[in-house]
Amino acid sequence: MKKIIFVLPTLQGGGAEKVISSLALSFDKKKYIIYILVFNLSKQIYLKKKKIRIINLKANKIRSGVFKFIKFINKIKPDVIMSTVSHLNLMISLIKFFLPKKTKLVARESNFLSKNLELQSNSVIMRFFYKLFYNNFDLSLVFSNSHKKDIIENTNLKKKKIKILHNPVDFNLISKLSQKKINNKYKKFFLNNSKKFIFVGSLSFQKGIDIFIEILNKCKNKNFIYNIIGNGSELQSLKKLVREKKLQNNINFIPYQSNPFPYIALSDAYVMSSRFEGMSNIVLETLVLKKPIIFFDGIGASTQLLKKMKNAYLLKKDIKNFSEKFIDSKRLRNSKSSNISYLKKFSIQNVVKSYEKTIDDLLKKDKV
Repeated sequence: MKKIIFVLPTLQGGGAEKVISSLALSFDKKKYIIYILVFNLSKQIYLKKKKIRIINLKANKIRSGVFKFIKFINKIKPDVIMSTVSHLNLMISLIKFFLPKKTKLVARESNFLSKNLELQSNSVIMRFFYKLFYNNFDLSLVFSNSHKKDIIENTNLKKKKIKILHNPVDFNLISKLSQKKINNKYKKFFLNNSKKFIFVGSLSFQKGIDIFIEILNKCKNKNFIYNIIGNGSELQSLKKLVREKKLQNNINFIPYQSNPFPYIALSDAYVMSSRFEGMSNIVLETLVLKKPIIFFDGIGASTQLLKKMKNAYLLKKDIKNFSEKFIDSKRLRNSKSSNISYLKKFSIQNVVKSYEKTIDDLLKKDKV
């Protein structure tokens, strides 16, 4: 049996953590011995009460856990290390020569590297390190052709080492979870006749929630509710913006929910206002629920996907007639003709098979 270690900074409620958790649970346990290694297990969301090997390095930051990481990897001697999140991937590329020679290194990038670099104060130095060390990976997994191009332009990774693999979506589980009841505390946000918009995810600058709040503020018709579900660094500044615009009666903040699907099911439309976006899990899951999605034309695989979908509405960030289109009108309706046939390639069964084949092919190279 082959040993695979999935490496994450944490198991908190992010998209990368969700994807890796789904993969780790779904891999064939008759073929692979699976480990999840995290640098800090505090505030754990995913994989609670699951029968899976979780290694906690108890390090507050990745750099403070490097020596523990090297020690554990050399003890277990895995066949494959698969890491995700760009700064963690960079760290592993830097320490490759301290790891077992037979171990294959796989980097899964969850977002556009160029955009992550733009947000860093030391971007020049970081870009230099990516260019110098990233080719130490045996394989990089991306989610689209545009993502592949971004990796090539910002690292020294050879094209033959890059492969496109999709994010996994469990259709049956999402449908089942969407039928659950929402928390009684938040029912009042979903049971009135106003047009109900929703966002689910991390409250970060990347997600552009402030952009949509500004658009809503310009609407003369205030017959809407915008429910924002999640936690993050921008929470307090977003609450301040809502107060400044006097939209407290229209915009609600709901903390992270382990099951957001009933909330989406009770909404009129999901809003993706991201400044840039990889392949958003929640967008895929909303499409499975046949709910309308309003999105902005930004950089990212999610935008390109939504342009092909039925019941997805592209908006410009400076739109002036939002109220007339989506608050006053009855334009938003659940899709009668779903996008499921197109979304099949994202089904967890198909994606896991692709991941397993990719790993098997990578390990076979040494035997040829």
